[in-house]
Amino acid sequence: MKKISLAYFGSPDLSADFLEKLITDSSIKHLIKVDLVVTQPDRKVGRKQILTATPVKEIAIKNNINVAVGVASEETLREADFRNDRKSLAEEKHHERQNLLRSIDLALIYFYGQIIPEEILRLPKYGFWNIHFSALPKYRGPAPVVYSLIMGDQETAVTFIQTDAKLDHGDIIAQQPVKIKPTETKIKLEERLHNVAYEMFIKLISGEKTGIKPFIQQNHSQATYARFPTKADGFIPLDVLKKALSGEKNIDFVPPIIKNFCQSNHVTMLPCNHTTIFNLFRAFSPWPGIWTMVDVGKTVEPLRLRRIRQLAETGKQRRLKITDMALTGNKLIIKSVQLEGKREVDFSTFNQAYKIF
Repeated sequence: MKKISLAYFGSPDLSADFLEKLITDSSIKHLIKVDLVVTQPDRKVGRKQILTATPVKEIAIKNNINVAVGVASEETLREADFRNDRKSLAEEKHHERQNLLRSIDLALIYFYGQIIPEEILRLPKYGFWNIHFSALPKYRGPAPVVYSLIMGDQETAVTFIQTDAKLDHGDIIAQQPVKIKPTETKIKLEERLHNVAYEMFIKLISGEKTGIKPFIQQNHSQATYARFPTKADGFIPLDVLKKALSGEKNIDFVPPIIKNFCQSNHVTMLPCNHTTIFNLFRAFSPWPGIWTMVDVGKTVEPLRLRRIRQLAETGKQRRLKITDMALTGNKLIIKSVQLEGKREVDFSTFNQAYKIF
């Protein structure tokens, strides 16, 4: 039986783990062969700005798989080759990859991070399958898990769709509901969805030869869009945070990311309370985090503990990031914080120094 020739489009750590499983999983070695990997260009990372390959590229190189970097079209693929190689080698590589793209049976997109033009989508025999972490058409866009959490959803899904020219718009190949645990953060939820996605792909690819169920068209009238969060979205005014910690049920503040989502998608606005703040923390953990601004000009008398004394600052407002938080019943509890320019400390140590809360 002829193996399915697979092109894999991905970039970050989760995507790299998925790719490595596809390559090493003995249960599907007779079904598929990864012939091409497409990923984002190398980027400068860290203070020293070292040019670093994506985790997906590293896995591909490790396993001697042909890698195309930053492919937006066949033409940009050739241009990238010519920048990096002498003319004859670049021409050879371009024609080789061109033929690969045209001979691929199936392309799989998983956290790739770039738009793929329509002329590329038409090349593989079975087209492109995209893995999305929501019950599409709900939460189309780059941040579905974030919005599942900040909107307080109790359930999400892993969805495989046939990619078309519009964002997360294609027909549904398969969709599996997943319950959201009440305290799990974005990282933990994505890890669970990641494992579900791999199990789903194995079932789909194993059934490919006998025929996959007919695809289902999305109800586009129910579509909502989940934009990527920014650092500013994590800001909570200090007075709002204090009210939430004191257990006030109704707080006159709706995080802008929730307000923008509800208004632009014609969704009923959520009330803001301690649960809303906790859900925002879960969605933004570890990045961009939730934070407030505090006046560090006042310290307590006298500071006996050296660790606390080292925290003391004077003269200006500083960003305070909430690094760990819990919700017990109706009570919001801050466990640890990190003052701008300082190390993370437990909340009681910080508050003993500054008496802000």
